[in-house]
Amino acid sequence: MRGNWQRRVERTEARRVANKLQKEQRRAKRHLSSNNDDKAQRATWYRLLSEWLDDTDFFPSDDDPGDDSEKGGAGQYNLIVDIWTDARPKDRQEYLPTNLKSSHGVNSDDDFEEEDGRGGKGRSKPKTKDRGGFKKSKGKKKAHPNTKQKTEEEDVVRIRRESRSNSMSAKDDDKLCAKEFFFGKEKCPAGKQLQQRQKGGKRGNHDANTAGCSLQHYHQFPKVKSKIRQSPPLTLAQVVNGKYQPHPNNNNDGKHPTALPLKVREACLQYAYDAMLGTDDNGEDAAGSSIEANMGIENIYHTRIYVTDSKDQEDNEGDENDGRPDQRSAVVDALEQLLDREKLSQTSLIYLTIQGVLVYDLNRGGLVFSEAEEDFLVSGEDIDVDAFLQYNAVDTVQSTGPSHIHEELNHHVLYDILSFLPDEAAAVLPQVCKSWRDEVGTKSPQLWKMLLNRHNWPFSVRNDDQVTTGVKTDTDAYKDAFIPTIGLEYAMQRYKSTKGAPVFNDEENHPAQVKIWSESVYAEKVGARALVAYTHDYTLRLFEVVPRNNSPGSKCRQIACVKAVPPSVSQRRAGTYALGGIGLDEDDVACLFSCAPENLEQIPIDPPAHFLSIISRDDLACAGNEGHIDDDSLREFDIHTSHITVEVSPSLVSCGQGFFLFLAFFDIPVGSNDDTGDSDDDGVGHRVFLFSIKKGRIVKSLRFPADPFGSGFYLHASNPVQNHFITGNASSVRKLCTNVVIKSFDSADEWLIFSVHIAKNGTVDMQMKTLIDGHQIEPVQTVDPMPVVVMSNCAIFAAKCGCLVFLHDKENEESLLKVVHRINVGGSSTEIYDIFGIREEYVAVVLGTSQGRGDDEDAVAGEWFGLDEEQSPRREVAVFHVSSRQELFRCPLPYIYPLMFRMDCFGDTIAANVAKLGFVIAGGNAREVAMTALNDEVDTNQTPTKTTKAKKKRLASLASGRKKDGFARGMSMRG
Repeated sequence: MRGNWQRRVERTEARRVANKLQKEQRRAKRHLSSNNDDKAQRATWYRLLSEWLDDTDFFPSDDDPGDDSEKGGAGQYNLIVDIWTDARPKDRQEYLPTNLKSSHGVNSDDDFEEEDGRGGKGRSKPKTKDRGGFKKSKGKKKAHPNTKQKTEEEDVVRIRRESRSNSMSAKDDDKLCAKEFFFGKEKCPAGKQLQQRQKGGKRGNHDANTAGCSLQHYHQFPKVKSKIRQSPPLTLAQVVNGKYQPHPNNNNDGKHPTALPLKVREACLQYAYDAMLGTDDNGEDAAGSSIEANMGIENIYHTRIYVTDSKDQEDNEGDENDGRPDQRSAVVDALEQLLDREKLSQTSLIYLTIQGVLVYDLNRGGLVFSEAEEDFLVSGEDIDVDAFLQYNAVDTVQSTGPSHIHEELNHHVLYDILSFLPDEAAAVLPQVCKSWRDEVGTKSPQLWKMLLNRHNWPFSVRNDDQVTTGVKTDTDAYKDAFIPTIGLEYAMQRYKSTKGAPVFNDEENHPAQVKIWSESVYAEKVGARALVAYTHDYTLRLFEVVPRNNSPGSKCRQIACVKAVPPSVSQRRAGTYALGGIGLDEDDVACLFSCAPENLEQIPIDPPAHFLSIISRDDLACAGNEGHIDDDSLREFDIHTSHITVEVSPSLVSCGQGFFLFLAFFDIPVGSNDDTGDSDDDGVGHRVFLFSIKKGRIVKSLRFPADPFGSGFYLHASNPVQNHFITGNASSVRKLCTNVVIKSFDSADEWLIFSVHIAKNGTVDMQMKTLIDGHQIEPVQTVDPMPVVVMSNCAIFAAKCGCLVFLHDKENEESLLKVVHRINVGGSSTEIYDIFGIREEYVAVVLGTSQGRGDDEDAVAGEWFGLDEEQSPRREVAVFHVSSRQELFRCPLPYIYPLMFRMDCFGDTIAANVAKLGFVIAGGNAREVAMTALNDEVDTNQTPTKTTKAKKKRLASLASGRKKDGFARGMSMRG
């Protein structure tokens, strides 16, 4: 009777499990078919994911200079992709219920107790020892007569216990433990109780995996005998916290597996957990505010994919104009093959990670990675923790709604705050938000008055003739008195009092070009360094801001000087070559040289030869102040012109990623017997050429529809900016965008505005925006090159009679002429010398106003020789806001002739070369260096390293034992 009862219990349990599986399948099918909108949304998110995977190359290309055999190569780099779905894979038997594991080949507990010792846990057969000098029999050990009865009783007790637990918590068993899935096994209540028992000793024979938690756990899934290489079921916490092979571009000498930063892992798991369970108004869990609460989620099934190559290896060059071969990502192929093999739909995808980085989260709207994580996967760059947290914080604020607490604070609150803070806080506090910046700048007269009275500063420090015309409020008066008094933090090097500084000739003009030396690629936070190119001695000089040695504050010093002349050009006489434009990107410094022909008496005179010299940024920074660089560190590119006339414009534009843009006029002679019928215009004209340093050749060109024989064209460009573009299939692609303006010295010619787009995989696209008639601008004709500022959304020109012309780029306008704005910065006697852009919001104008001739004897204090003598023009710098086109302030400039003032601004650093006087670096980075303590360990340039000290000590000890030469012993030349 006992055996029949036991069989009935087993059959009942099998039917219950089968009904449970059918119910789960019906619920999943009903969930997919009932909500068509959700299914369509999932399909859209999956399509965006596949498009991003198809457009992204996770492996270094073959022509990447950093990808060699020493670094491992792309073929040895294995990509690990983990996915979780809400539908059970067909061939994964680990996810079957425990009661059916024996019928599907799953290792049960009975398999580990076989006589041969083989099982999932790998137990070996126990060894027998010899006793009493006779060998023990190899046969099966005789069992005890009561063993069978004891085993049957234990089975009955086990079945009763499982049946009771299943009936009591059948509802909870359908879900997974959320704490274990998102935060690890130690966060589960069962894991915590197990740790407490292990401290005091394990009691009884209870199941440690289910004690204190009735939900399902990933570590409870049984092991399966399979010939196919499959990863065991892993939770999201195990995958994110795991270690993976570093990217080949990562500077990891040992190539040891590494994990993501701890803050990135914790934040990623917390964001996924909050999105899965939802949060309340206070930002806490919807079903429990503490981590101790045990939450259950629907079943999620894990599968791992190994990918060894991201692109097909077929050598398809593609269309020349397209610039990109037709390739398909191997990650997408592997993912689709897995879904087809396991009978899974694309809409069942819940999570997807690549190398531990969470890329796809269904609960947060599909793609969730940041730019820092994308750079880590594509190029191997380390993840910036601050940028990652800021990106996810912005998404969290947008999802939960904006906070308006800061908008309730007014200028009275600012007055109370600044009364207890130093004066520097007046410049830092407006950075909190836009509302506070408006309060400090326009609506707080008592704030400026308080700052003035604190130090007993005078009220009026500027002359009335230097103030712009118009009604002046009390706020402007207090502000004008405060700003010049407190000043800005800057560092300057005076050329006359510095050894090794450039030497100038007073009789000639010495123009210079200034570029900000950014420490990271197109980042807002750049270092306090700047690069200057001097045309009179063909040198590149690198300046930086450092703390002073024995006094507070900072100073500007020169750390590198290189003569960037190609070896083939330097062999000629010094007067035959000239330095044109320079360009600076994240890896290289490019210089454009023009070399006059050697034989000037030959008629016709040969056109000048042009050279492009490339210097690595690392080589330039380590060159020192000797003025020379090795020939191996200087690359030269030359174009043999033969009978083709090529004249290159003296301007160079950096587009990023090793691409440089230059403008050239070409004239290809056509024979008289040529009957091809081609127009002469095809062989003569102006073209814009895009040169690639990595490929060593021109990769793109654009014809400029202007007068073929016009001259005096110049290139003006904006800083490269990362922009997102929407493609035809509604996917977003990030590209590096540079706006360029080709402007002629002759106002009768047309000017061209176009943009250069460079993708991460090297795809290049040049788009022509518009043509402008020079008569409509009326540019300044007395300055060469003419002042132009190009930004990401507008171009600013200097016009006659002291006018600024703003040309805004708006796609919704049919004609760009509708968005042209003209403002006056002075009167009819005002002349604009130069204009400079400050970030993307402001423009600085260097202008001069003629003072006229003195015709009154009292005006010159009765001096007869002062009559009819022309006074020097008054020079000023005015700053305007680009969006509102409003003037912010003006400040006077000393009279310097000639006025050779060159400036560059990028991010938080501004640098200027003031004629022959010196070089200045200012901005947030210069201010931080000035505030650094003298004994700060951050200043590595001022403190010698231990290696340098040890080397000097070793050389001194060796020199003490050597015999001195004759001159050191006092001997003379005569013997």
